Amino acid sequence: MPTITRVKFFSIIFLFLVSTGSVSSAEIPKIKDNYESAFEIYKPWKPEKRLNWRSVNDLVGRIGGWRVYSREPYLKLNPTAPSNHQKTVHGAHTK
Repeated sequence: MPTITRVKFFSIIFLFLVSTGSVSSAEIPKIKDNYESAFEIYKPWKPEKRLNWRSVNDLVGRIGGWRVYSREPYLKLNPTAPSNHQKTVHGAHTK
């Protein structure tokens, strides 16, 4: 004898009740579909304008180098944060 799962059992009961008129389709709640595909908001990759690497490298050097870029995320979180970590935090470790 084949086994019957809960889903199959309740589906059969539901179909029976609907076919006999015991349950109307108006009583069945409607499920609102709010699905949004990731492809609907997808923006395809576009190549960036090529720049002269020497001028860009010189600009980074004038700004302060990679250390300035590494501090930017932390400065956005705490704009009053000191810019020189060694003097403020590790000054107490000196002999």
